[in-house]
Amino acid sequence: MHYKREYILNGRRPEKVSRDTKPVIRSKLVTKALEMPPYLIPLKDAESVWADVARAYLTVTRRVDPSHYDYHILDYSAPNVPVKEITRWHKRIIIPYRYNGELVFYQGRAYAPDVLPKYLNSYETGADALFSRIDLMYDTEVDTIFIVEGFFDALPIDGIACFRNKLTPEQIEVLKTLDKRVVYIPDRKGNGFIGANQMLEAGFELGLPDIGSCKDIDEAVQRYGKFYVLTSLYQNIYSGDEAAIRLNVYCIDGNKNVRK
Repeated sequence: MHYKREYILNGRRPEKVSRDTKPVIRSKLVTKALEMPPYLIPLKDAESVWADVARAYLTVTRRVDPSHYDYHILDYSAPNVPVKEITRWHKRIIIPYRYNGELVFYQGRAYAPDVLPKYLNSYETGADALFSRIDLMYDTEVDTIFIVEGFFDALPIDGIACFRNKLTPEQIEVLKTLDKRVVYIPDRKGNGFIGANQMLEAGFELGLPDIGSCKDIDEAVQRYGKFYVLTSLYQNIYSGDEAAIRLNVYCIDGNKNVRK
């Protein structure tokens, strides 16, 4: 039986760890290589009506090329698929996340408004410190890491998603180990201030671009274009008390975002 391999991510290409070897942990970021279930297939190979709907969602709603990422989808013709798995992944685009070619995590993003929650995680995440682009975090040619909440926010700015509006302690500890500039960009609407305050307390910077009434980076790129958003982002990076003051204006959610 194939067993899951464990990797220690320490800024270098990880080495395989045998069953009998106790890993030496140099970072809190530990992942386990997963296998994609056989009934979740590449979207590019899918021919069902649901696959056409998923491609239309990506093209029209998200304005991204379905062929530019390894999206997956439920294979409705696969034999003996458990009913609970059909229920879990129906009307969802599966987003795989890999490190050095190994699958370490995947999410299902609903493409129909009647499906909740919007994001559904794989059963096995491997750790509480995963991000959407682990390879980018450890790329020696990258000196600035932009952290956002969701995958589709990160995609147009080549950033990294933390998957929620609140970072785990493990995620923050991993970010502290990076020899890079780390900038957190909160959503303007909703509870974006939660993760922003966490990052400020940990000593990181905030990116607060001028995106008008847009909810988040994804919406801003669609409305104003990638060049404008990135330019405004680099011009509006703040730290410390100035970042905290500007955050109170940036996040549209009453006074709940005030840093205590």
